[in-house]
Amino acid sequence: MTKRFIPTNVSEKVGVKPLIVASRRQGKKIRKLVSLRMSQLIDRWSLDAFLFLVFLKILQFLKFLGIRSELSGWRNVSSAIMRNDVSKFMLAKFRLTPFEQPPASMNAAERCILERISEFISSHEDLHWKMQEQLFHTSSQRTQFIDVMTARFLPDGSLESVSSFFDKRRPLSSLISEDDIKNVLSKFVRVYNRCRQLPDSKRARRLYSSVKNKVLYKNTYTLTKRQEMVQMLNRIMDAAWLSFQYLPQETCGSSAFTAARIATPDISLLRHPGWGLLNVIVRIHPALTEVDIWVQYHHVPVDGLPMQELLDELVAQWGVAGPMKFPAPDSPASETEILRVYGTKSLYRARTLCDFSRFLAIRKKINALHSAEMHGSATIAGMILWALGNSPALNDVKMLFPVAVDNEDDTHSSIERELSLIFIRPTDYFVQDDPLSGFIAFQREFNRRVIMTRARHSETYEMMDLLTMIHPSFFFFARTFMPRAFREVVGTFGLSVLHHADIFIAPRSDVQSNGFLAFGRMDMPCEDGSTAGAVSICGTLPQIHDYLAALNNLAGTCEIFLQKKRPRW
Repeated sequence: MTKRFIPTNVSEKVGVKPLIVASRRQGKKIRKLVSLRMSQLIDRWSLDAFLFLVFLKILQFLKFLGIRSELSGWRNVSSAIMRNDVSKFMLAKFRLTPFEQPPASMNAAERCILERISEFISSHEDLHWKMQEQLFHTSSQRTQFIDVMTARFLPDGSLESVSSFFDKRRPLSSLISEDDIKNVLSKFVRVYNRCRQLPDSKRARRLYSSVKNKVLYKNTYTLTKRQEMVQMLNRIMDAAWLSFQYLPQETCGSSAFTAARIATPDISLLRHPGWGLLNVIVRIHPALTEVDIWVQYHHVPVDGLPMQELLDELVAQWGVAGPMKFPAPDSPASETEILRVYGTKSLYRARTLCDFSRFLAIRKKINALHSAEMHGSATIAGMILWALGNSPALNDVKMLFPVAVDNEDDTHSSIERELSLIFIRPTDYFVQDDPLSGFIAFQREFNRRVIMTRARHSETYEMMDLLTMIHPSFFFFARTFMPRAFREVVGTFGLSVLHHADIFIAPRSDVQSNGFLAFGRMDMPCEDGSTAGAVSICGTLPQIHDYLAALNNLAGTCEIFLQKKRPRW
C-alpha cells in the first residue's frame, strides 16, 4: 500500500522567504508564529511510544514552571550514548608543512611537530577537555591546560615507550625529578600492555589504579610528594596522545603511496589509554617535507563541525605543500578498506571512495527545476537519505541527521555552536506512481525541520532541550525497558556530512543499530583528473555491504526515483 505523509506547511504561517533564510534574528519571529506538535516525533505508535510522549509532556510542564538546565540537550544525550571508542570520530588533513626549515633528522622532525601541536592545543581552550567515567554516563570537564604524551606503538598494538611533554604553563612540582617521571612512564607502559585487551569501560580505570598502586604509594614518598605524583598520573591520563608513523619510501610517488596516505589508521593498535579528548596520529613523508594528520576526538564534549574548523585553522597556520589527490575511484589503490572495531564482536568500519560527479549534476538539475516547490535547495544530506531509504537495507527505517544550531546572540564564538538532531523516515513520503512529488514533499519537510531546528524551534530541538532536565541514567533505562519507543523517536540509522573535511571517519552511538554513514568533501581531486569523495561506514559486515551497494548506485537511484513516473520493470 502506498504511504504518503502530508507535512504541516509552515511557510503558510511565516512565509516562504523568511523560512528559507531563517537566522538568529528571525528565530524569535518563527518561535512566535509556529506552534510545536510533539506528536510529530512519533510515526509508529505503540504503548511505549505513548508513554514516552506523556513523559515529554510532563517535562514540558516542568519547563513551563521555570525548571531549566544550563547543559545542552545534545551534550546530555551524548554523555549517555557516545561513551566507547566506536563512538569517537576522526578527521584527516593532508600535506601539511609544519617545518620552517628542513629538519636534519627524524628526531628533529618529530620534535618540531610535537612542539607545534602542543602550542596549537595550548592556545585553543576549546580543546581543553577531559572525560570522567560515571556509572551511566561519561561526563566532560574543562581544564586550564593540556599536556601531550608521545607514544610509540609496536605493530601488535602494544606500547614500546611513552615520552612526556607537559604544558609549560603548568610545570610539575619541584619535588618530582626526571627519574620519577621515567619510573612512572615505564610502569605505565608495562601495565598498559597487560590490560590493553580489556573493554573500553574497564581499561582506563584498571590502568590508572594499577599504576597508582604499584608506583605512587611507596613508603619512601612523603605525603606531599605522593599527592604531586598522583596529580602527575592524572595529567598523563588526561593528556592528548600523539603517535608518529612514516610513509613507505619505496612506493613514493605511486598510487600505492597515495593509498597508504589515505588509509585509515587502525585505532585498535593506536589507542588513547586514558580520558583525554585527542588522539593524534601524524604520518611523516619520507623526505621530511610534509605530514598528514589524523585526529580522533571523544564525542562527548565536542562535535565534528567546530573541530573541522579548528583543523582548517591549523592548516592556515602551517600551510600545505599542494592539493591532495586521491587515487582514481576505479583504480586498485582506491579499494574499499574494512577494519574491525576493536572491543566489539560484530562492528566494523569501512572507508570507500565514490565518484559523486553524476550525483552532484542531478542535484544541480533538480534545484534548477524544483527549488521553489521544495522551499529551498535539494540538500546533499536530503538526497542521500532519500536514496538510502529506497534501498532494501534501510526501507522503513527512521534516520538521524545532526544540525548545527544558530547562536542566540553574537557573544559566543562559532566553536560554541550547539548541536541538535533531526529524525525523519523517508518512506513516509514515498509515492508509488509519482516518485518526483514524493521526493519534493520529503525535501520540503527536511528543509523545514533543518531551518526550524537551527532557529531553536522544532519538535526535536524541544525534545533535546527537555532532556536536559533528567539524569543521563534515564537513557540507559529507556533503552532497556522502552526499546521500541526509544528507537522510534531517535531512529536507528545516522548520517552526517562535513562539506570541508578531506576524510571524516564515522562515529556510531549505542542507539544506531542500523549503522552510521559519514561524508566529507565530494569533490576531492583524483590522480586521473576526476573527482571523488570519501565515505565512512560504521556497522555490521552485512550492513556495510548493503550500504556500499547503495552508494555505488546512488546517482542511479536518485535519477530513477526523481522521474515523473516510476518505470515498469
